[in-house]
Amino acid sequence: MLRLRLDAFRAVMARDMSFYDEYPSSKIVSRVTSDTEEFATVVTLTLDIASQVLLLVLLAALLLATDAQLGLVALLIAPLVVAAALGFRKVAREALQRSQRSNARVNSSV
Repeated sequence: MLRLRLDAFRAVMARDMSFYDEYPSSKIVSRVTSDTEEFATVVTLTLDIASQVLLLVLLAALLLATDAQLGLVALLIAPLVVAAALGFRKVAREALQRSQRSNARVNSSV
């Protein structure tokens, strides 16, 4: 995360002065901060998802090995759970984008 922030800082500092006439510094700082925090969140969520998928595969294998009929019934419900999760993801993404835009407007005003 530190390297990402340093890279972003170097990129901002490499801009010519006309860039700062067009964009206020508060908006730039807010954008760099929120983007690096979002990247950290994405990394954390990706690792969590990978561990959850591995756990799901192991549990499914154990369930099928223990009782194949019950395991198949349980696995038939999985597409419904995935569909619900994808629907929630869409709603959550839209809400997060609105929140980020509002936060950027407030920070640029301050």
